[in-house]
Amino acid sequence: MRASSQTFYVPDDSACGRGVWCIGADGYFEACAVECDDDSECPREGYECRIMPTIGQDMDPKFCLMTDEHML
Repeated sequence: MRASSQTFYVPDDSACGRGVWCIGADGYFEACAVECDDDSECPREGYECRIMPTIGQDMDPKFCLMTDEHML
């Protein structure tokens, strides 16, 4: 498990499945996501490989997440 302040990342969590991370933030947000290393691993338009916006820290794992431009 990796943790950054109030954010947690649990690989292979039973709620998400093998090869998937359980991501949480201070008890109010929880999701399952597959870690990525490069934007090419994100097949959906408007998504990029990045740390969690707002709650992510430099050393946290990256996930295919919607770009800021597409969140508006």
